[in-house]
Formats: sequence, structure tokens, C-alpha cells
Amino acid sequence: MLLCLDMRVAMHFRKMAREAKVFERVGVIVSGCFGGAEAFDALHYKDLAGHPVVIVPGSTREKLKGAEEWAKRCAKEGAESVGVYPWPIIVPGMPVLDDSCPQGPWQKELWGRAVYLDRVELPSKLAQDVCHQSIATADYRGWMASVGLVSVPTEEVRESKGTIPFLRLGDIQGEEPGGTHVLTLDILITSRYTTLIWGCSNAGKSWVAIQLALAMAGGFYAFGLPAMAPRRVCYLDGEVGAEDFKARCDQLLQDNPDAQVLVNQNLSIVPQSGLNILDGGCSREVIELLRQAKADVLVIDNLLSLAPSAAKSNADGLFNFVRQVEQAGIAVIIVHHSGKDGTSFKGSSDLASLSQNVIRLDGREQLASLEDKSPQLEKVCQADGPVVRMTVAKCKAAPQLERKSCTYHLPVHGGWQHVEGALDDFDQSLKSEACSNESRVVDAPASLEVNMDSLSPDEEKVFHALKEQKSTRAELETRTGLKTDKLLNTLQQLTKRGLIVKEGNGKATYYRCV
Repeated sequence: MLLCLDMRVAMHFRKMAREAKVFERVGVIVSGCFGGAEAFDALHYKDLAGHPVVIVPGSTREKLKGAEEWAKRCAKEGAESVGVYPWPIIVPGMPVLDDSCPQGPWQKELWGRAVYLDRVELPSKLAQDVCHQSIATADYRGWMASVGLVSVPTEEVRESKGTIPFLRLGDIQGEEPGGTHVLTLDILITSRYTTLIWGCSNAGKSWVAIQLALAMAGGFYAFGLPAMAPRRVCYLDGEVGAEDFKARCDQLLQDNPDAQVLVNQNLSIVPQSGLNILDGGCSREVIELLRQAKADVLVIDNLLSLAPSAAKSNADGLFNFVRQVEQAGIAVIIVHHSGKDGTSFKGSSDLASLSQNVIRLDGREQLASLEDKSPQLEKVCQADGPVVRMTVAKCKAAPQLERKSCTYHLPVHGGWQHVEGALDDFDQSLKSEACSNESRVVDAPASLEVNMDSLSPDEEKVFHALKEQKSTRAELETRTGLKTDKLLNTLQQLTKRGLIVKEGNGKATYYRCV
């Protein structure tokens, strides 16, 4: 159970959770407390007994400190376990911290990870994230001391940091036995798993990394796997250069113009500029910029340019940097070169042992030298444009992917074309959709039971326009008078509700009612 102590957050989050059927999906109940701290002694806590509870306090110093007492009271009244989610959750109309306000270290730490409910695409994922990122009551005072919220004697902090946590088996939330899940980029690329992509020169490493970045920023397919919601992606480019990077993005997005607005909003690039992310000052600046940008994913392309010492010898400094980034809730993708013989990557083997996902890329030169090539592979090896075979050497999030591979061809001025192989046999309807349109925007699955009275005015306007006749996005802009970004958001919401579907490719893409 999520107990929100700010009623504005509680009411907004509850409405989203009810519409998205969060309880049915992930077993999380969103609740709230009217009256805040003043209601502390008047509340009946019996409904919390026997259940895991996460407290979501307000974002002021007093409210964050007060959450400790709430947690203790819940535990005393029989809650199975209690944690505190410390990062601000913001609803429209709430005051937020801006650059004009004096900021202490704790404020920068917190507001760098604020969640804005009006930007959330998947309420069920947010509910899970709140549970996973909560801080246990026993560790909460040490956390407050670490960010400067409270002063704790040195010995107490040292003792807290040195405490080894023990978990009962029943406290660990796992997957239901026998459950089937769609494998997505959101599951593979998270702050819990570092991803290493490596291959020879001219194997298409940057092309692959840029395609993944675009898919996550725009919420669409890449190499047969869907991104279920847009994420903010920061791309450290030590390889391509700003103009070529833009040209590659334009090429890879040409079959999916609807994603352009989301990509423009969510993808940022730090172009080739002699960065060394292992330099102390540079690493701190990069991490601070990531927090300010509220980044969800960081792509490092590539180690030879951006972390040369890690690419040649000791990887400890690199993974110290990576751990700091991931502790801020940001997933990390590392792009790296192979050695001269092409059979392994440059530098320490720790690069693989410290990464949870490892993907090897073989390019045209390696694939053309194979003796038992399929006719399809033989054909694309003789065509222009990159040819890439991706082989999963290691995957903690989805072990069923290990040793699987797939091959794609990128024609000059075209988009990726599937040649052979598949990474995972996920849901067949999604799989056929992926094969027919790799770049298509994917919206989060939602219930088909829709209350038409719950449609917003914009949703109702678009829905009735599509009931009259199927239309392209450009035609809908003319018919409804909605601007591109608002129209795209409305189309996504209607698709989630199962009221409309998107069909066709490229400029022939259109929407229609189900």
C-alpha cells in the first residue's frame, strides 16, 4: 500500500491508479491521509496490518523528517514492512523548486529525481518504482544524514552504513510462478542493469546505440523489442559528431514521423568535445547535468573516446562513475570497441563481469566471412549499408535471451530491415507488429473497458473525428484544430484505452476507431 501524506498527490495518483487498474496489474493500492501530520493520532491503522506499506511524504524538510514517525507508527500497528519513498511526487499546480530558490545539497539531491504525475505514461510502473526505491525505516535516518537533512553523530552514521540488512523470504516481491510477460526495452535497460555493447570497427555500434536511444525517447520498437513509454535519454557522443548524429536520427525516424515530437523532447546529446568522464571534475559535472535533465537513460558512445583509461586497463574508475549514475535512477548503456582480433573487447575483463547485459555486434566483414550463410544473409552482405548481427552473451534481466542472436540490414537512406533470427519469442501479436513496422510507436497496454464519459474534451473531439472516417495525423490536425504535441498525446491516450488503432507505414500511417 502506498500512503501519500500530501492529499493533492494522493487524489491525483489514486485517479490514475484507478483508471489504469494498477491494483489488478501489480497488486498496489494507492491511498492517502487527509489532514497530514495533524491527523496522525486520529487515524485508524488496522487496514495496514499485515501489508507492506510505503509512505510518500511531502517534499519539505519538515515533512521528510516527519515521515520517520509515520513509519514507526505503521510498523507498531502491525504493517508487514514499512519504507519511505523520499523523492518528490508533483501534481499540476503544486509549487516546485526552481533556480531562483536558494538550494541546499539535500534539495538538489531530491529535486533532481522528482516525478511529475502529468508526465507519467505507466502508472503501474511508477507504483512499482515507488515500492522498489523506498528506503527501509531502519535505514531512513542514515539516508537523511547522507543528504544533509539531519545531523547524525559520526559513529551512528558509520554504524548505520556498516549494518548488513537481512530480508525474510516473504518480504521479497518476485514474479508470479508461470507468469508470462512481454519482454520490453524497459525491462532490459534499467538502472539495475548496466548494458555493454561491443564490436569491431564498422560493425554498426553507433547506429545500433542511436536506434535504441530513439526508441526509448520516442516509445517505439527497436530490433523487435518495444519501449512501452517514452524516457528521457542523454547521449554522450564521442564518436559521431552533432551533424552526423542528427542525420542518422533523421534517417532512422523517417518511417515514424509521429515519434519526432517525443524524440525532440526526450533525447539530448553532448557532442564530441574531448570529455573524459573519469576525470573527477568532469564526472561530477556530468552527473549533475543528468540530474538536472531528469534523465532516465545515459548512453556512453564510446569508451575509447570518453573513458580511455577504462578502455585499456582498470575498469574500477568507470564503474564507480556508473554506480553513481545508476544510484540516481539512471540506466547506463556503454558502447565499446573490440580488440584487434575481434574475438573480445579491449581492456579488462571486468567490463563484462561488472555489466549485467553484454551484447556483441558482428558487422558485414565478419558476417561475409562465414561459410554457411543463408541466402538472405548472403544477399544483404552484398548490398550497401550496415549489416549487424546482435548476439546476447549475458542478460541478467532475461536469461532466456542469452546466446540468442538476430541480424538486421540498414539500407542507405532507409530504416532497419530484419534479416534473420529473433531475440525473444514474446507475445505473438506484438511480435508480428514489430516485424511489420520496427519503428512504430507502442503505447502501454490498458483495459478495454472504457467509460466514454471519462474522455477529456480533446479525446472526445479526436474520437468522434475518427468515428466519421479514418485519418492521418496531418488530417486530424486540420479537422480538430489541435497542435501536433497535444494531438499526439491525445492519440496515445485513446490507443491506450483501446478505442483507436494505428495502421500503415511512413506517410501512409493513419488512425481509425476499433
